[in-house]
Amino acid sequence: MKAIKLSGIVHILLEVHRSKIHSLLKQAQQIGLMTAYHHYFITSLDLHTVDLEDFKYSGTNTTALRLINLSDGTLQQILRDWSADLDDSGNIFGGEIVAGYSFADVPNIFEVPA
Repeated sequence: MKAIKLSGIVHILLEVHRSKIHSLLKQAQQIGLMTAYHHYFITSLDLHTVDLEDFKYSGTNTTALRLINLSDGTLQQILRDWSADLDDSGNIFGGEIVAGYSFADVPNIFEVPA
């Protein structure tokens, strides 16, 4: 991190596991790499699950991508249907079709182990 600061680089691409994002940004903040002059692009698709409250007023431009719109009514209904159709072990009843939705019609949502 110190080498990045000394180099003067202000556009930073972070490709780290979701579990390490907060601590890495905290370290960057502690050494002065979280200012209005710094721009971060974080590749994790799970950034929305990370608590970024500590960096709220840093002025840093932080960008990430989300492949689904969590406020979309159709997606919310599908997630409610899936939750209702889970058995005690977390498996979805009925195999490939849940409440009339095919897995081919909606994004598959799961986390791949690192």
